[in-house]
Amino acid sequence: MARFEHSDAELYNQLRYFAMLFDPDKAKMAVIGSARFEGAGIAACRNLTFLSAVSATAHKYIGQRRWADLGTLFNAVKKF
Repeated sequence: MARFEHSDAELYNQLRYFAMLFDPDKAKMAVIGSARFEGAGIAACRNLTFLSAVSATAHKYIGQRRWADLGTLFNAVKKF
């Protein structure tokens, strides 16, 4: 019998974290009013394609509510 290292709940929480972490709009909202706001906006614009791809992939797996191959999730990283 196969034993998984992580439960479905742990993987779901990890995907939610990745979706939040790579969401460019949330990144900009997190630094509103700070000295880093302008830099975060510039970084988000420069990496918009990457951030959007990873966030969309995480949201896709969250919608399916099943286990996720994190290699597939970060496959976009190899393109940059």
